[in-house]
Amino acid sequence: MNHFGIDFGTTNSGAFELSSRQPYGDEETKPLPSVVIIDKATDRAFGGRRAWKDQLSFTEKGGYHVIPSVKALLETDDEWFSAQKRWTVPDVVAVVLRQLNERAQTAGGISEATFSIPVGMSPKARRNLREAARRAEIQITSFVNESTAAIIRYWEAVKNCRYVVVFDWGGGTLDISVLELKGHHIHELVTVGSPIAGNRIDDDLTRFVHRSIMKKRNSSKALEEMPESQKDALRYYCEVAKCALATSPESEFGLFNYDGYDETVHLTRALCQPVAEPHVRTALDLLAAAINRASLRTDAIDEIIIIGGCSQLWLFREQLRNDPRFRGRYKLAENPEWDVAHGAAVL
Repeated sequence: MNHFGIDFGTTNSGAFELSSRQPYGDEETKPLPSVVIIDKATDRAFGGRRAWKDQLSFTEKGGYHVIPSVKALLETDDEWFSAQKRWTVPDVVAVVLRQLNERAQTAGGISEATFSIPVGMSPKARRNLREAARRAEIQITSFVNESTAAIIRYWEAVKNCRYVVVFDWGGGTLDISVLELKGHHIHELVTVGSPIAGNRIDDDLTRFVHRSIMKKRNSSKALEEMPESQKDALRYYCEVAKCALATSPESEFGLFNYDGYDETVHLTRALCQPVAEPHVRTALDLLAAAINRASLRTDAIDEIIIIGGCSQLWLFREQLRNDPRFRGRYKLAENPEWDVAHGAAVL
C-alpha cells in the first residue's frame, strides 16, 4: 500500500509517497502553486504553474475569478459564480488537491493521505479541507501539525534531543515552532509566524529589476503602470532567478517587448543582496525572538531544523552560517520543499 503525506500550503502544496520517496507537485516537478483560476464563461477551473505565472494577466483580462491562495479560504464561506455553477470553498480547494492526485497517478493515485496543517487550524477549516479532499477522491486519514511533521521527518536525528526548533520559511509565511521532546511526546512551547517570506522577496526583486531597467532607459515609469501580463512575466523570471542564485553566483533571463523593447537582465548575488538582506535579517531575528519567548537561551537548543523553499536562499544560508547565535545548532533540510509532506507520509 502506498503511504502519502500532503503538505497543503499557503503558496505551494505537495504530496510525498513514502515507499518510492517520490514527491508530486506541478508540471515542472516543483511544489504545486496553491492558485486557482476559474473561467466565468465556461466553468473551467485550472491551477498549476501557468495559473501562478499568469494570475495578474488573467485578472486584467476580466472574465475570470483569480484566487491566489486557496488555503486562506478555509476559514470563510466565500462563493464564486460562473455561467452555470456556484463555486464553494471546498470546490475551489479540490481543484488543487485533484491536480496533486492526477500527478500521483504513476503511483496509483492518492486514495488516502495524512495532511499537515498549521497549529490552531479551526474545526471549520478542517471540515472544509476534508470535504475538498473527498471531492478530489482523497480520504484524509489524519491531520498532523506542520512542525510535528518536520520533527517526524528527522526523528532519528532529534529523538535524543530535549529542545528542538522548526524554522519553516516558505513562499507565503515564516513559521517558527519551539518544541520540547519528552520521550515520544512533542510539546509546543512557542509558535511564531510572519508574512515576510519568499513572495515578499520576489515582489521586492521585481521592483528592483524594473527600476534598474527604467533607469537604464532614462525613464521614470512605475511598475504599477506596466501591463499586467508584463508584470507577470517579470515577476516569474525574477522568482526563477532568485532560485537559480541559490546554487550559482549569477543568473540571466530575457524579456520580450518589455515596455516596447526587448531586455536582457543579468543578476548577481551582489546585486540582489540589498534586496534580500532586510528579509534575511528579520527572519534570523525572529528565530532568536521565538527562542527567547520560550524562556530559553539559544545555547539550550539542541537542534534547529531549517525547512521551506525560501530557506534555500543563498544569503540566508550564508548569514545563518556566520551568525554566532545559531552556529553549530542547526540542520539544513535534505529536501526543504518536501520535508513536511515526507514527515506526514511517515506518520
